[in-house]
Amino acid sequence: MKKREMKSSSIGLEHEAMLWNIQYTHARCCELRLLWDESQSSRCQSLGGESVGQAHRSPSSVAAPLPWLDAEHQLRGHNIQSMQLIQALMATADDMLWIPYQWPSQQYYLLLRRAIQLCQAFDSFYRACLSGFSQIPSGAEAAETLKFQAWFGLVVATEKILKALLESCFHAESPQTL
Repeated sequence: MKKREMKSSSIGLEHEAMLWNIQYTHARCCELRLLWDESQSSRCQSLGGESVGQAHRSPSSVAAPLPWLDAEHQLRGHNIQSMQLIQALMATADDMLWIPYQWPSQQYYLLLRRAIQLCQAFDSFYRACLSGFSQIPSGAEAAETLKFQAWFGLVVATEKILKALLESCFHAESPQTL
């Protein structure tokens, strides 16, 4: 009986740690999105009220109305970490649709582990791509701004998936701040 109680306690702690990790990553995404919105707002004000896309529009960016595609219709800011994050987002969304998630079933843990893999992919993406975004000068090239805009689209997608997981699947709080 003692072994069963210890195992149950260990599983409960592991479950709580995994949920905390997902909540932490969600809060990081929310904070990053707020920082991005603030930087874009101040950038817009420094340009005399024009939107950033209009003020920096060049012939090459006119052909690419979607910020995640360049003029050749290739992914902007394409690197291994962004591709891994996209794959993790897709796999997590797929699993959310077909895995019946009821605590404490095996399927619930499969979805929890998938969410942790998404958090790890986001962390790798952040370290490789976003760690220096706050140092973008206000007069940065349009291509640089569009690259970060595309990357922040991935931040928003991660935030939305984690929020759905936390609230709908895991019945946990989805914190907005760290």
